[in-house]
Amino acid sequence: MKAFIFNSGRGSRLGALTAETPKALMTLTAGETILSRQLRLLMAAGVRDCIISTGYLAEQIRAACAPFVVQGLRVTFVDNPDYASTNAIVSMHRAASTLQDDDFLIMHGDLVFDEAWIGDVLATPAANLVAISEARPLSDKDFKARLENDRIAEIGVDIFGEACVNLMPFYKLSAASLALWLGQVADYCRRGETRVYAETCAAPVLGEMHLRGFSYAGRLLMEIDTPEDLALARRILADTQQGGSSCQ
Repeated sequence: MKAFIFNSGRGSRLGALTAETPKALMTLTAGETILSRQLRLLMAAGVRDCIISTGYLAEQIRAACAPFVVQGLRVTFVDNPDYASTNAIVSMHRAASTLQDDDFLIMHGDLVFDEAWIGDVLATPAANLVAISEARPLSDKDFKARLENDRIAEIGVDIFGEACVNLMPFYKLSAASLALWLGQVADYCRRGETRVYAETCAAPVLGEMHLRGFSYAGRLLMEIDTPEDLALARRILADTQQGGSSCQ
C-alpha cells in the first residue's frame, strides 16, 4: 500500500495564513503540521512509499518531508507548475506514471485525521472505498457523494438530495480501479479541461470502480479550508491530548 497526497495548491481560503506558507504546513499542535501529522500516521500504519504533488512553495513541502525520509519513508515529488491556473486533475495526471500497479491511499493535503481512522481503513477488506458521513446537514463547501445500491454513483460539491452524503477526499483504491480513474483524468487533460475536480472526471467509470462509502463516524477526519476549520482542528486535537474525545 502506497499513498498519494495532493499538495499543489495555495489554499487561498486561508487568506494571509498561506501568504508565505503552504496550507499543508499549517501548525496543528506544538511541533506538528497537517503534513507532518499525515506522514507520521501513515508511517505508523506501515506505509513506506508516498507520492506528493507540489506546486505552491514546493521547496517548503520538500524540506518538511526530509525528516521522514531519514526515518525510512520513500517520497516522490511530482511538480505541477501550473497549479495556479489548473485544478488537482493536472497534478493527478502528472503523477500518473508513479501511480501504477499498486494499491493506494489517496488524500487531499489538507485533511486532518486520527490514527484509528487509518487503522480502520487498512483493516477493512473493501478494496475500493471513500470516506463518507450520513450526518446532516450536508456541507455547502465540501464534496458530497450520491449513493446508489450502496455504491458511490456520483461525487461533487454541488450535489444535494436524500441519497447524498457528506464525503471527505480520502480514498483506498485498488490498482485496477485507480487505473480507470487515471484514464479519465488523461482524457480530460488531453481535451484541455483542466479546471475541473479530479472527482468530476471519474463519473463515467465510478460503476466499474466499485467504490463504496466507508463511514468516518466516531473518527477525526476533517478538511482545513478556512481559518475557522484550522481553529476547530486545533481545539479538537488539544482536547484529545487532554483526554477528550476526537469523534466528529
